[in-house]
Amino acid sequence: MTGSHAGVIGMKTEHALHRFLFPMSALKFSCAEGDVRLSAVLIEADAASGRALEIRRLQVRLSG
Repeated sequence: MTGSHAGVIGMKTEHALHRFLFPMSALKFSCAEGDVRLSAVLIEADAASGRALEIRRLQVRLSG
């Protein structure tokens, strides 16, 4: 995932919350700004069983 850590999945919090509470709303999402991050997980899996051997969290702060 990428986007502003200050928002909801990269969108302004107030717009995402309004859209959640009022699904029929015509309000369009606006991108949140500031504190941009890339978040992911790295999973090492066993090829034979498909089970995870290691799961590592990755978070990179991006300057804008």
